[in-house]
Amino acid sequence: MKRIFSLCLLLVLALGNMSLVSCSQDNPDEPKGGFKVSGVSIPASVEVATGDEVRLKVYGQGPEKEDYVILADESGKEHRFPLSFCSATEFGFVIPEGLYTGTYEIHIERNGERVRLGKLNLIVILKADFDLAEGTTVYGLVTCDGKPVEGVVVSDGYELDQTDAKGSYQLPSEKRHGYVFMSIPSGYTVKTDKSLPLFHQYLSKPAGEQERVDFVLVEDPGQDNHTIIVMGDIHLAKRTDDINQFQHFVTDLNKYMASNSSKKFYGLTLGDMSWDQYWIPNGYDLTNYLKDIAGLNGLTVFNTIGNHDHEQDAAGDFNTVAIYKKIIGPTYYSFNIGKVHYVVLDDIECTNSGAGDRSYNTKIVDEQIEWLRKDLQFVSSETPVVLAMHSPVYNESGVNRLANSGKVIEVLSGRKVHIMTGHTHIMYNVDNLGESDTGHYEHNSGAVCATWWWSGYEVPGIHISTDGTPGGYRVFDVEGTEFEWVYKGTGKDESYQFRTYDRNEIHMTIDTYVPEANADNAEKFIKTAKDYTSVSSANEVLINIWDYDPDWTVEVQENGQPLEVTKVTMCDPLHLAVYSARRLNKNKAATFLTGATSHMFKVTASSATSTLNIKVTDRFGNIYTEDMARPKAFDFDNYK
Repeated sequence: MKRIFSLCLLLVLALGNMSLVSCSQDNPDEPKGGFKVSGVSIPASVEVATGDEVRLKVYGQGPEKEDYVILADESGKEHRFPLSFCSATEFGFVIPEGLYTGTYEIHIERNGERVRLGKLNLIVILKADFDLAEGTTVYGLVTCDGKPVEGVVVSDGYELDQTDAKGSYQLPSEKRHGYVFMSIPSGYTVKTDKSLPLFHQYLSKPAGEQERVDFVLVEDPGQDNHTIIVMGDIHLAKRTDDINQFQHFVTDLNKYMASNSSKKFYGLTLGDMSWDQYWIPNGYDLTNYLKDIAGLNGLTVFNTIGNHDHEQDAAGDFNTVAIYKKIIGPTYYSFNIGKVHYVVLDDIECTNSGAGDRSYNTKIVDEQIEWLRKDLQFVSSETPVVLAMHSPVYNESGVNRLANSGKVIEVLSGRKVHIMTGHTHIMYNVDNLGESDTGHYEHNSGAVCATWWWSGYEVPGIHISTDGTPGGYRVFDVEGTEFEWVYKGTGKDESYQFRTYDRNEIHMTIDTYVPEANADNAEKFIKTAKDYTSVSSANEVLINIWDYDPDWTVEVQENGQPLEVTKVTMCDPLHLAVYSARRLNKNKAATFLTGATSHMFKVTASSATSTLNIKVTDRFGNIYTEDMARPKAFDFDNYK
């Protein structure tokens, strides 16, 4: 005997869970001159099982018994079936096979015409028999198109289980995080809320009480070849014209994806999507970020938490992530795309006391290390791993930067790992992979916001980080288990991989660049700009190659003759000019000053007026060139 769900208007209104939809002649979905259905109470959501009958109350003009119900899901697919019950005060329909959890548009159809009643969130509970182990508090099914999916790992952040042949899992969860999540298996994806993948669900019952949580997967074939868009620090805060500048980034990435429509794209942020100290004063928080990132057409974006995505006024590591978990979801988790296993971790351990104290360690706490160890037990050692975190494991010279980097590397031992990190707003690569099938390679991936959106604010058209890297994003193309990557500057072509300077044309003086600076700031500028404060006639040319690693080659010719290329550590002069000097000139705070970088190169020409032929070849054999006519003026128009 089927169950009947009769939805009482007054009761649901009292619970704050009901919206009354009254169709009228002005309803744009109602056919002109056609039939009317009005006064139907539509619940915000209802939990049912296949074969259950749902009844809706009518307080106006209801449908007729020969009418049909149409439920249209978010993809536009329609399910059409007859009424199972109809009276003057209510009507009913039976949930058919093939109808799954989701939001549906409800229509009544009569003689080819239809009336839209509203939206209904259906939570379809599949019938199943569970043999629950002692201590189980969270259990459920993982399905796709109503069929069980075996081998899916489900976790609460501490305990993990893998679905059996019936698609069922169970966890002895203490519900500490208040949610459970699945590691999306290869060949599948999940529904999204705009760009946000919904691979997690929040728990509703107290610890110790059993509750069922089901997950629904969507088939996503052809993943073996895919592309990950990696986005370092975005730092949206509604300041320095950042929202408008971010829209240029959105436009650029949408254009790039459209021009490469044969690729299967996914997105991955590396933390600091927002800026916690401006959540309240500027009215821009993680909720606003989700609205803005949704402008990336059709891109599913997996997020990583950064230090500025922790709540500034909370105290302690666990409490500072409460807002993030509520708006974004889990702070550490994993997922699979094609033949690659992706892991996202939170490597910011907050030690703050609250009330504006932002103290923290760059460290992966022990509970995450243990979770990672368990997670990787379900992953073949031959499967490449991509590990995303906010703070780097190493600094630019390859020295450990993460407090417990040894523990992390030990857990990943014996695997081929690409580590994606941000935080620094600069670019560098640390290759501990070499030619072997195991080891790790860290990509510290620059920043979408470059210098916290400042350089583009001070000099529109020049959007660069403190090391001279243009604001932008990395593009990782994955073919099976092989990776290729390229860094793409916002508004720039992929071929834009380096920038050249004619040293003869650079002369930075306090009078020219910092005429209004106070003594302290002027001293800071002189100290920073020391490489460029003197006149030079040595015919030197500087080349900044931001994504350089030791497998790249740099070749320069003058009049057909090769010149010696020397790798040097220097400041990027353009960043000095567009940001550091201009901020000091305005007596503003001297933060985010230009820093020396090791991805600079120098050659010495025989003439001040010769053209240099510059050829840069990356580790994949891609060649980037410039015929540098000299003298090359050091002015902003040359570099926009």
